[in-house]
Amino acid sequence: MKKLTPIDFTKKEEKLTRQEIKALLNSSHNDGAIDMDEFNMMRGVLSLDSRTVREIMIPRVDTDMIDVEAPQAENLEFLLRQRHSRVPLYREEKDEIIGIVHLKDVLIHQEALRDGRETLESIARPALFVPDTLSTDEMLIQFQKSKQHMAVIIDEFGGVLGVVTLNDLIAEIVGDIQDEYDDEDNSDYTVINDTEVMIKGIMPVSDFNRIFNLNIETETADTVAGYIIEQLGYIPQESPHELVSTDRFSLTVVEATGTRVETVLMKLKKEDNGEAIGDEAR
Repeated sequence: MKKLTPIDFTKKEEKLTRQEIKALLNSSHNDGAIDMDEFNMMRGVLSLDSRTVREIMIPRVDTDMIDVEAPQAENLEFLLRQRHSRVPLYREEKDEIIGIVHLKDVLIHQEALRDGRETLESIARPALFVPDTLSTDEMLIQFQKSKQHMAVIIDEFGGVLGVVTLNDLIAEIVGDIQDEYDDEDNSDYTVINDTEVMIKGIMPVSDFNRIFNLNIETETADTVAGYIIEQLGYIPQESPHELVSTDRFSLTVVEATGTRVETVLMKLKKEDNGEAIGDEAR
Protein backbone atom coordinates (compact mmCIF):
# COMPACT_ATOMS: atom_id res chain seq x y z
CA MET A 1 0.00 0.00 0.00
CA LYS A 2 2.96 2.34 0.58
CA LYS A 3 3.54 2.12 -3.16
CA LEU A 4 0.05 3.48 -3.86
CA THR A 5 -0.38 6.25 -1.30
CA PRO A 6 1.76 8.68 0.73
CA ILE A 7 -0.18 7.82 3.92
CA ASP A 8 2.03 6.88 6.89
CA PHE A 9 0.36 3.72 8.24
CA THR A 10 2.55 3.77 11.37
CA LYS A 11 0.44 6.68 12.66
CA LYS A 12 -2.86 5.74 14.27
CA GLU A 13 -4.66 8.74 12.83
CA GLU A 14 -3.68 7.75 9.29
CA LYS A 15 -6.36 5.22 8.41
CA LEU A 16 -8.15 4.07 5.28
CA THR A 17 -11.55 2.39 5.22
CA ARG A 18 -12.04 -0.86 3.30
CA GLN A 19 -13.99 1.01 0.61
CA GLU A 20 -11.22 3.61 0.29
CA ILE A 21 -8.62 0.86 -0.09
CA LYS A 22 -10.72 -0.85 -2.76
CA ALA A 23 -11.17 2.43 -4.61
CA LEU A 24 -7.43 3.06 -4.38
CA LEU A 25 -6.69 -0.39 -5.78
CA ASN A 26 -9.10 0.10 -8.69
CA SER A 27 -7.71 3.50 -9.62
CA SER A 28 -4.10 2.27 -9.26
CA HIS A 29 -4.82 -0.69 -11.53
CA ASN A 30 -6.59 1.51 -14.09
CA ASP A 31 -3.65 3.94 -14.03
CA GLY A 32 -1.12 1.14 -14.50
CA ALA A 33 0.52 1.59 -11.08
CA ILE A 34 -0.03 -2.09 -10.31
CA ASP A 35 -0.42 -5.02 -12.67
CA MET A 36 -3.27 -7.55 -12.80
CA ASP A 37 -1.50 -10.11 -10.58
CA GLU A 38 -0.80 -7.53 -7.87
CA PHE A 39 -4.35 -6.20 -8.14
CA ASN A 40 -5.92 -9.66 -7.78
CA MET A 41 -3.67 -10.59 -4.86
CA MET A 42 -4.50 -7.43 -2.91
CA ARG A 43 -8.18 -7.84 -3.66
CA GLY A 44 -7.99 -11.45 -2.47
CA VAL A 45 -6.45 -10.38 0.84
CA LEU A 46 -9.20 -7.79 1.35
CA SER A 47 -11.93 -10.36 0.75
CA LEU A 48 -10.72 -12.89 3.34
CA ASP A 49 -12.76 -11.54 6.24
CA SER A 50 -15.87 -11.06 4.12
CA ARG A 51 -16.10 -14.67 2.92
CA THR A 52 -16.92 -17.85 4.80
CA VAL A 53 -15.35 -21.29 4.49
CA ARG A 54 -18.66 -22.55 3.10
CA GLU A 55 -18.13 -20.38 0.02
CA ILE A 56 -14.75 -21.89 -0.87
CA MET A 57 -15.02 -25.44 0.51
CA ILE A 58 -14.85 -28.63 -1.53
CA PRO A 59 -18.43 -29.96 -1.23
CA ARG A 60 -18.98 -33.30 0.47
CA VAL A 61 -20.14 -34.90 -2.79
CA ASP A 62 -16.79 -33.99 -4.37
CA THR A 63 -14.66 -34.98 -1.36
CA ASP A 64 -12.81 -38.30 -1.51
CA MET A 65 -13.28 -40.14 1.78
CA ILE A 66 -12.47 -43.65 2.99
CA ASP A 67 -14.61 -45.98 5.10
CA VAL A 68 -12.68 -47.47 8.00
CA GLU A 69 -14.90 -50.58 7.78
CA ALA A 70 -13.90 -51.28 4.16
CA PRO A 71 -11.17 -53.90 3.55
CA GLN A 72 -7.80 -52.36 4.41
CA ALA A 73 -6.17 -53.62 1.20
CA GLU A 74 -8.88 -51.89 -0.81
CA ASN A 75 -8.41 -48.64 1.11
CA LEU A 76 -4.64 -48.80 0.67
CA GLU A 77 -4.98 -49.32 -3.06
CA PHE A 78 -7.25 -46.27 -3.25
CA LEU A 79 -4.93 -44.09 -1.16
CA LEU A 80 -1.84 -45.00 -3.15
CA ARG A 81 -3.40 -44.32 -6.56
CA GLN A 82 -5.18 -41.04 -5.78
CA ARG A 83 -3.32 -37.70 -5.71
CA HIS A 84 -4.54 -36.13 -2.45
CA SER A 85 -2.09 -35.81 0.42
CA ARG A 86 -4.88 -35.94 3.03
CA VAL A 87 -8.13 -37.91 3.02
CA PRO A 88 -10.89 -37.94 5.69
CA LEU A 89 -11.58 -41.30 7.35
CA TYR A 90 -15.16 -42.08 8.42
CA ARG A 91 -17.05 -44.84 10.21
CA GLU A 92 -20.40 -46.10 8.84
CA GLU A 93 -21.49 -42.74 7.40
CA LYS A 94 -19.71 -39.65 6.12
CA ASP A 95 -21.03 -37.48 8.96
CA GLU A 96 -18.90 -39.57 11.33
CA ILE A 97 -15.37 -38.40 10.50
CA ILE A 98 -12.90 -40.09 12.86
CA GLY A 99 -9.65 -38.63 11.54
CA ILE A 100 -7.56 -37.54 8.59
CA VAL A 101 -5.25 -40.02 6.86
CA HIS A 102 -2.03 -38.46 5.53
CA LEU A 103 -0.50 -40.12 2.49
CA LYS A 104 2.93 -39.48 4.02
CA ASP A 105 1.98 -41.65 7.03
CA VAL A 106 0.60 -44.36 4.75
CA LEU A 107 3.92 -44.54 2.91
CA ILE A 108 5.89 -44.65 6.17
CA HIS A 109 3.71 -47.44 7.64
CA GLN A 110 2.90 -49.21 4.37
CA GLU A 111 4.47 -52.55 5.34
CA ALA A 112 2.80 -52.59 8.76
CA LEU A 113 -0.54 -51.67 7.20
CA ARG A 114 -0.28 -54.48 4.70
CA ASP A 115 0.53 -57.18 7.28
CA GLY A 116 -2.05 -55.93 9.79
CA ARG A 117 0.26 -54.55 12.49
CA GLU A 118 -1.22 -51.08 11.88
CA THR A 119 -4.63 -49.85 10.75
CA LEU A 120 -5.65 -46.65 9.01
CA GLU A 121 -7.48 -45.65 12.17
CA SER A 122 -4.34 -46.09 14.27
CA ILE A 123 -2.25 -43.83 12.01
CA ALA A 124 -4.98 -41.27 11.30
CA ARG A 125 -4.48 -37.81 12.76
CA PRO A 126 -7.20 -35.86 14.60
CA ALA A 127 -9.57 -33.95 12.33
CA LEU A 128 -10.04 -30.20 12.66
CA PHE A 129 -13.77 -29.37 12.68
CA VAL A 130 -14.97 -25.83 11.97
CA PRO A 131 -18.43 -24.29 11.43
CA ASP A 132 -19.48 -23.33 7.92
CA THR A 133 -19.93 -19.73 9.05
CA LEU A 134 -16.25 -19.27 9.95
CA SER A 135 -14.62 -16.48 7.95
CA THR A 136 -11.71 -17.40 5.70
CA ASP A 137 -9.30 -15.13 7.58
CA GLU A 138 -10.23 -16.89 10.86
CA MET A 139 -9.73 -20.22 9.09
CA LEU A 140 -6.21 -19.15 8.17
CA ILE A 141 -5.52 -18.40 11.85
CA GLN A 142 -6.93 -21.81 12.83
CA PHE A 143 -4.61 -23.53 10.35
CA GLN A 144 -1.65 -21.64 11.77
CA LYS A 145 -2.53 -22.51 15.37
CA SER A 146 -3.35 -26.18 14.74
CA LYS A 147 -0.54 -26.72 12.21
CA GLN A 148 -3.06 -28.60 10.06
CA HIS A 149 -3.73 -28.14 6.35
CA MET A 150 -7.27 -29.55 6.13
CA ALA A 151 -10.46 -28.79 8.04
CA VAL A 152 -13.84 -30.53 8.00
CA ILE A 153 -16.74 -28.11 7.54
CA ILE A 154 -19.88 -28.82 9.60
CA ASP A 155 -23.32 -27.22 9.67
CA GLU A 156 -25.35 -26.17 12.69
CA PHE A 157 -26.68 -29.73 13.09
CA GLY A 158 -23.23 -31.31 13.09
CA GLY A 159 -23.52 -32.68 9.57
CA VAL A 160 -20.45 -32.69 7.31
CA LEU A 161 -20.74 -30.24 4.41
CA GLY A 162 -17.27 -30.66 2.91
CA VAL A 163 -13.63 -29.81 3.52
CA VAL A 164 -11.37 -26.82 3.07
CA THR A 165 -7.59 -26.91 2.72
CA LEU A 166 -4.78 -24.42 3.17
CA ASN A 167 -4.32 -24.48 -0.61
CA ASP A 168 -7.94 -23.34 -1.01
CA LEU A 169 -7.20 -20.30 1.16
CA ILE A 170 -3.96 -19.51 -0.66
CA ALA A 171 -5.86 -19.74 -3.96
CA GLU A 172 -8.22 -17.03 -2.67
CA ILE A 173 -5.24 -14.68 -2.50
CA VAL A 174 -2.94 -15.63 -5.35
CA GLY A 175 -5.26 -17.67 -7.58
CA ASP A 176 -5.30 -21.40 -8.29
CA ILE A 177 -1.97 -23.15 -7.84
CA GLN A 178 -1.46 -26.18 -10.03
CA ASP A 179 1.27 -28.78 -9.74
CA GLU A 180 2.47 -31.45 -12.16
CA TYR A 181 -0.37 -33.77 -11.09
CA ASP A 182 -3.18 -31.32 -11.79
CA ASP A 183 -5.14 -31.38 -15.02
CA GLU A 184 -4.69 -28.24 -17.06
CA ASP A 185 -8.44 -28.41 -17.74
CA ASN A 186 -9.25 -28.48 -14.02
CA SER A 187 -10.34 -24.83 -13.96
CA ASP A 188 -13.91 -23.88 -13.04
CA TYR A 189 -14.35 -22.26 -16.45
CA THR A 190 -13.19 -22.47 -20.06
CA VAL A 191 -13.27 -19.44 -22.35
CA ILE A 192 -14.73 -20.38 -25.74
CA ASN A 193 -14.61 -16.99 -27.42
CA ASP A 194 -15.01 -13.29 -26.59
CA THR A 195 -18.58 -13.70 -25.36
CA GLU A 196 -19.02 -17.37 -24.41
CA VAL A 197 -17.65 -19.25 -21.40
CA MET A 198 -18.25 -22.82 -20.23
CA ILE A 199 -18.58 -22.86 -16.45
CA LYS A 200 -18.71 -25.66 -13.89
CA GLY A 201 -21.78 -25.61 -11.68
CA ILE A 202 -19.60 -25.80 -8.57
CA MET A 203 -17.88 -22.49 -9.37
CA PRO A 204 -18.31 -20.19 -6.32
CA VAL A 205 -20.52 -17.15 -6.92
CA SER A 206 -17.80 -14.95 -5.46
CA ASP A 207 -15.30 -16.19 -8.08
CA PHE A 208 -17.93 -15.82 -10.80
CA ASN A 209 -18.45 -12.17 -9.83
CA ARG A 210 -14.75 -11.43 -9.49
CA ILE A 211 -13.46 -13.09 -12.64
CA PHE A 212 -16.18 -11.82 -14.96
CA ASN A 213 -16.59 -8.42 -13.29
CA LEU A 214 -20.21 -9.10 -12.35
CA ASN A 215 -22.22 -8.35 -9.24
CA ILE A 216 -24.94 -10.97 -8.89
CA GLU A 217 -26.47 -11.29 -5.44
CA THR A 218 -27.96 -14.43 -3.92
CA GLU A 219 -29.84 -15.14 -0.71
CA THR A 220 -28.54 -18.64 -0.02
CA ALA A 221 -26.54 -19.89 -3.02
CA ASP A 222 -22.77 -20.37 -2.82
CA THR A 223 -22.23 -21.67 -6.37
CA VAL A 224 -23.35 -20.89 -9.93
CA ALA A 225 -25.51 -24.04 -9.88
CA GLY A 226 -27.11 -22.87 -6.64
CA TYR A 227 -27.72 -19.43 -8.13
CA ILE A 228 -29.54 -20.95 -11.12
CA ILE A 229 -31.69 -23.14 -8.87
CA GLU A 230 -32.45 -20.14 -6.64
CA GLN A 231 -33.54 -18.07 -9.65
CA LEU A 232 -35.69 -20.83 -11.16
CA GLY A 233 -37.17 -22.33 -8.01
CA TYR A 234 -36.47 -25.86 -9.25
CA ILE A 235 -33.56 -28.11 -10.24
CA PRO A 236 -33.12 -27.81 -14.03
CA GLN A 237 -32.07 -30.45 -16.52
CA GLU A 238 -30.09 -30.03 -19.73
CA SER A 239 -31.77 -27.57 -22.06
CA PRO A 240 -30.94 -25.80 -25.32
CA HIS A 241 -32.76 -22.71 -24.03
CA GLU A 242 -31.46 -19.90 -21.85
CA LEU A 243 -32.77 -20.41 -18.31
CA VAL A 244 -31.43 -17.32 -16.55
CA SER A 245 -30.91 -13.99 -18.27
CA THR A 246 -29.80 -10.55 -17.03
CA ASP A 247 -28.68 -7.37 -18.73
CA ARG A 248 -25.06 -8.63 -18.53
CA PHE A 249 -25.27 -12.36 -19.27
CA SER A 250 -27.42 -15.43 -19.87
CA LEU A 251 -27.00 -18.99 -18.53
CA THR A 252 -27.90 -22.28 -20.20
CA VAL A 253 -27.53 -25.69 -18.54
CA VAL A 254 -25.61 -27.93 -20.94
CA GLU A 255 -24.93 -30.85 -18.59
CA ALA A 256 -26.88 -32.12 -15.57
CA THR A 257 -26.86 -35.44 -13.75
CA GLY A 258 -29.80 -36.32 -11.53
CA THR A 259 -30.22 -33.47 -9.07
CA ARG A 260 -26.96 -31.74 -9.92
CA VAL A 261 -26.13 -29.00 -12.44
CA GLU A 262 -22.70 -29.93 -13.80
CA THR A 263 -21.88 -27.52 -16.64
CA VAL A 264 -23.33 -24.17 -17.70
CA LEU A 265 -22.84 -22.08 -20.84
CA MET A 266 -22.63 -18.37 -20.09
CA LYS A 267 -23.08 -15.82 -22.84
CA LEU A 268 -21.75 -12.40 -21.86
CA LYS A 269 -23.13 -9.21 -23.33
CA LYS A 270 -20.55 -6.66 -24.47
CA GLU A 271 -20.12 -3.49 -22.46
CA ASP A 272 -19.73 0.02 -23.82
CA ASN A 273 -16.02 -0.55 -24.44
CA GLY A 274 -16.87 -3.42 -26.75
CA GLU A 275 -15.40 -6.08 -24.44
CA ALA A 276 -17.28 -8.83 -22.64
CA ILE A 277 -14.54 -10.92 -21.07
CA GLY A 278 -11.97 -9.10 -18.94
CA ASP A 279 -8.24 -9.72 -18.70
CA GLU A 280 -8.46 -12.00 -15.65
CA ALA A 281 -10.76 -14.51 -17.37
CA ARG A 282 -8.53 -14.87 -20.43
